[in-house]
Amino acid sequence: MDPRVRTIITLMGNDLEHEMPLRQLARTVNVSPSHLQRLFKAEVGMTTFRYMKLLRMERAKYLLESGFLSVKEIMNTVGINNRSHFVKDFKKLYGRTPTQLRLRTLSDDLQSNHTQSSQAAGICKSDTESADRTHLFSS
Repeated sequence: MDPRVRTIITLMGNDLEHEMPLRQLARTVNVSPSHLQRLFKAEVGMTTFRYMKLLRMERAKYLLESGFLSVKEIMNTVGINNRSHFVKDFKKLYGRTPTQLRLRTLSDDLQSNHTQSSQAAGICKSDTESADRTHLFSS
């Protein structure tokens, strides 16, 4: 990969919170904005704008899955200001809204923790069902 493109990718990844105009990025690697756009698209397969958007969405997804920041706090962390665009773009990319993803992740975590707790206690579903039925017949 062209070292100039690598430099731009590193800059973008290190500062998701702030908008970086194409002119500023181009100046950083001493090329014109149009040349940077052509070079970046040839190397990465998308424009700098689209790549930055993808980085922000990936980071937002990671934060939704692994943390307890609110959607608004996550948007601020990744430099997105418009909630409706964020939700629409997120759903288009991942098939669910940020809130749906968070709820699914929490649900999966709870299910996983419940299964692990049951296994650690030596309980399986058939044991609890048997215990429930046994309790019904004892007086």
